[in-house]
Amino acid sequence: MPPWQQASLWPDRIIQNLSPDPTREISINWRTDSNVLSTIAQIALATADARFDAQAETVTASTEPLYLNTAMVDGVAMSAPDNFGLGVVHYHSAVFNGLEPDTLYAYRVQGAEGAWSE
Repeated sequence: MPPWQQASLWPDRIIQNLSPDPTREISINWRTDSNVLSTIAQIALATADARFDAQAETVTASTEPLYLNTAMVDGVAMSAPDNFGLGVVHYHSAVFNGLEPDTLYAYRVQGAEGAWSE
């Protein structure tokens, strides 16, 4: 099993998605291993301040499992033999609402407690 496929307690595969109103909200998702049952994301105005968390808004993420050794096709679980041994991973998603248009923000996501993205 290639190590790049393994999820960990640290967030990875962080993706910013289009939301219904991209001028006022940011939607993101990320992956961790199945030991991370719940997590959070933070957003703040982008500044040179080293203390990102001092002004950050915290949002609780939703979490759902993804079973890598099976794939759902038309509601039927199909075997995914190339993924045997990878186990279950968790995908988390959060939406930051009420943002100001034409404003630069910075965000970060958490895996396990204290395991933040950069």
